Amino acid sequence: NKKTGAEAGAGGRRSLIVYEEIGLFEDMLNAWGSDEAVVRIDGVQFAPRIGIGTSGNIETIKAAQKVFTHPKEYNCLEFPSEDGESTQCFFLPAYIVDKRFKDANGNTDLEKAIKYYDDELAEKLKTNDSTIINNYKMNYPTKVDHMWVSATGDLLPVKEAELREKQLLRNNLYEALGKPIELFWNPD
Repeated sequence: NKKTGAEAGAGGRRSLIVYEEIGLFEDMLNAWGSDEAVVRIDGVQFAPRIGIGTSGNIETIKAAQKVFTHPKEYNCLEFPSEDGESTQCFFLPAYIVDKRFKDANGNTDLEKAIKYYDDELAEKLKTNDSTIINNYKMNYPTKVDHMWVSATGDLLPVKEAELREKQLLRNNLYEALGKPIELFWNPD
């Protein structure tokens, strides 16, 4: 328990480090930085570090999100993101690991699994209760964006706004818009 526990592995060497429930690990970046030396000898990484978990409240998952969405900076394997314009760490949607949809050889019946999770989410969306919807998305993420939702909600759809910003900045598309607008907050 060195300091807050984030440096617990410092000074040793490990052949594997697993961060369980990474989305609830608020001090993840300090642990990741400290553990870099734990899996290296003479500057060469000899062991993997793996972060697993379903997701986490937006209040606790920010550190894991940073590693997940910036794999190169954190020396992680990179995979194309859903938007195809950036990279991310490896993501397994909930339907891939659900044993109810696996055959005797461990292969997932994707059609049935995806339909099940789509139907479940559709039922949650009927409630119009953001807490129910977001808790479902966080605990059964089928898309990367489901991991970054907030149990407390946002004023704007943050991920959609970020995606639109990327689209507008590409080739200065914002300059070709007919009418720029300004948003403001009115508490009434």
